[in-house]
Amino acid sequence: HVRSRRQRQMCIRDSGYTVFTKPIKTKQGKLTKVFVGPELNKATLDKKLPSLKKLTNVQGKVARFYPTK
Repeated sequence: HVRSRRQRQMCIRDSGYTVFTKPIKTKQGKLTKVFVGPELNKATLDKKLPSLKKLTNVQGKVARFYPTK
């Protein structure tokens, strides 16, 4: 899991995207969410989804970003 996440993160970053990760706990154990952005325009993000899916083989979704204080 760690290796594939790092490889995916590097691949996305090498393609010009800003990437960050967040560890989460699920019923299946620990996972890592990979985020691309932030981007202020939702339409711009929606247009990027197909190329990100092709790049990562993962169906992503646009989510609102809530900065931590």
